[in-house]
Amino acid sequence: MATQVESPSTAIPAEQEKGSHMTTKVNLMDKLQESLRHNPHNLTAALETLVDAHGLHAVLLDLAGVCASKSDHVLVNWQDRNLANTWMKAMTICDKAADKAAKLEV
Repeated sequence: MATQVESPSTAIPAEQEKGSHMTTKVNLMDKLQESLRHNPHNLTAALETLVDAHGLHAVLLDLAGVCASKSDHVLVNWQDRNLANTWMKAMTICDKAADKAAKLEV
C-alpha cells in the first residue's frame, strides 16, 4: 500500500507528488505561496486556489475546524470562556455554511 501524504481535506498517495501528474499538495502550496508572495494581503486569490483545488464544502469544513481549534486553545491557555464560546459560534456558522455548500455541489 502506498504511503499517504495528508492535505487539509484529502489524502494523496506519495507517488503522485513525484510523478508528472502532480495534482494537489505540492502544486497547491506553490500556488498559494506564489499568490501571497505577490500580494501578502490578497487572501481572495489564496482562497480561490483552495476552493478550486478542494471545493467550497471542504474549505468551509476546514475553516470550521480552525475555529474549533482556536476555541480549544483559548480555553486551555487563557481560560477565557467568552472568547472560546465566540470561536465555537464561528465554528457552527462555518459548519452550517459547509452543509449548504455541499447541497449546492460547489
